[in-house]
Amino acid sequence: MRELNRVGVAATRAGSVARMRFAVYPPNFGEYADPALVVDLARRAEAAGWDGFFLWDHLVNRSGRVADPWTTLGAVALATEHVTIGPLIVPLARRRPHNVALAALTLSRLAPGRVVLGAGLGTPPDFSRFGEPDDWRTRAARLEDGLAVARAYLGGGSRNGVAFGDAPHVPIWVGGIWPRRQPFHGVAHADGLFPLRYEAGKGFSALSADDLAEIRASVPVAATRDLVLWNAMTPDEPDVVAYEQAGVTWWLVAPRAGESAEAFARMVDAGPPR
Repeated sequence: MRELNRVGVAATRAGSVARMRFAVYPPNFGEYADPALVVDLARRAEAAGWDGFFLWDHLVNRSGRVADPWTTLGAVALATEHVTIGPLIVPLARRRPHNVALAALTLSRLAPGRVVLGAGLGTPPDFSRFGEPDDWRTRAARLEDGLAVARAYLGGGSRNGVAFGDAPHVPIWVGGIWPRRQPFHGVAHADGLFPLRYEAGKGFSALSADDLAEIRASVPVAATRDLVLWNAMTPDEPDVVAYEQAGVTWWLVAPRAGESAEAFARMVDAGPPR
């Protein structure tokens, strides 16, 4: 697959298709709840030529071990120089948006021009286990309102007489499920999309190039400056060139189910599938 990708990506770069970038995407729980391990993985990813390093934001998981993504990413920012970093996806409905904006601004000062803020609805257990409303309407409304607040602060503005100061631009990527009847929540404030295909009774499946074309046509152009695809939701031998030509700008690789952190690190050391 690496040879196909290398040739195909080189060919598409000659045209008008945006170059696809590749990122490492570990969870923030289980073995990866150890910040030192995550920082070491980020260093290795940068040394191996990966373009980005993103971290999940979950609370409830079977392992019982969790790390705060913002604290961990602060350490990653200081340990790296080039990779784009950020939390994917922040369930904004369970976090105060002004606190999220301040955290993103602070991280962007540590890593100027390298920070992305991912935001979405989150998973119900991360709400219900702590006595918070987990219905999608409540989460969607809080996401929409919260992104408006976060966007204002991230743009160097103020709200209610409070400002956090200027910082390098922080793009916002909005996550969501496809297919859908309603627009992606928060898309009006988005610079990018992180869609996942899910159907009731069938679960998650791969997004096709045709799916991505429909997604791009259904949202504002500004929201597709970046179109993000998680490799775990694609076939084992995907046509990377077709995805790139469909507008995918970021290809995320996360540990497979049951894969050890050591095995995943060896894959990272091998470099991105260009």
